[in-house]
Amino acid sequence: MNKLVIIITILLNPFLSLSQNNSASIKLQKSIGLYWENGISIEFCDSALFNEKLRIGLSYASSNLGSAISSNAINQHQFLLSADYPWLKQKRIKPITKFNIGYFSCNYGNPIFDVLPNKSLLLSFEFGGECIVFQNIYIGSAFGLNLIAGNGIDTPGTIYPTFLNNNLGWKF
Repeated sequence: MNKLVIIITILLNPFLSLSQNNSASIKLQKSIGLYWENGISIEFCDSALFNEKLRIGLSYASSNLGSAISSNAINQHQFLLSADYPWLKQKRIKPITKFNIGYFSCNYGNPIFDVLPNKSLLLSFEFGGECIVFQNIYIGSAFGLNLIAGNGIDTPGTIYPTFLNNNLGWKF
């Protein structure tokens, strides 16, 4: 166990430096035509990663924090690892491209639906922008495209091909 902690610390060490490009945000995501899936996102950046231009992120979003709060929406969860490139790094408004890979799971809530697929790999691209609104506080918005969309036979039918992703965050 101690060896595992040491290995993880060594691997994450470049991402844990305190530069102005690390951030934490509230994530508000909407599958176009379906659910709100809200959560959190953390992104790390270091001078060793393409001169502080490539950011590595972790995020979690769930319909339990969105549409399923006040309805009988399907409980679904997304865990993502992302890499994004903010263009025009020094500008107040900057375009961003992002690639995500992750894991999706859902719970249909009734044993009759246990025959349906409820887990899937996620691959997606996002295209959007960020704007610094006050010192280290920023807002971001992006249009996303899932490369693995749900068909209800091989993958869960609630993975829609397009989504909107909005963030309100703090750079530290």
